Amino acid sequence: MENDVNLVQKLREEHKSNLEELEKSFAEKKVELTQLIQKYPLTSVAVAAGIGFLIGKIFSQKR
Repeated sequence: MENDVNLVQKLREEHKSNLEELEKSFAEKKVELTQLIQKYPLTSVAVAAGIGFLIGKIFSQKR
């Protein structure tokens, strides 16, 4: 039982550092994406509309 607790604690610590790295990477990508959207607002809207259109087409064909 004690070994299980130690294993859980060890895994938690290992994954905590991985999670912190992912959070940092996500924050950096979020800043990059925000800057890109601000630099090209019309292109961003067009891409979002295109993706929405394609998703709508995909889901409407399944009915």
